[in-house]
Amino acid sequence: NLRYQPITAECLVFRFGNELELPIKIQKHAINMLKNASKNGLKRTGKDPKGLAAACVYIAAKDASIRKTQSDVADIAKITEVTLRSRAKQIKNKLM
Repeated sequence: NLRYQPITAECLVFRFGNELELPIKIQKHAINMLKNASKNGLKRTGKDPKGLAAACVYIAAKDASIRKTQSDVADIAKITEVTLRSRAKQIKNKLM
């Protein structure tokens, strides 16, 4: 009777944030961004949560003027830079 709980993008935000040594304030900003984008209609079905989490972490760090390159974030999340840019664009569009 093993129950499988899929990893959510919210959990991954904290994992990636810690690996990138980002302050908790930035990680919370990334979580709020993800929640707001979802409320505004961001489709999460069929999308890898790693890409969504990484994009939110990248945007939050950039908003706080913390220099983390797309390559840094993509490497930690084990996704491509193209995926990171694509998810970041989708999230930004839902937050405007």
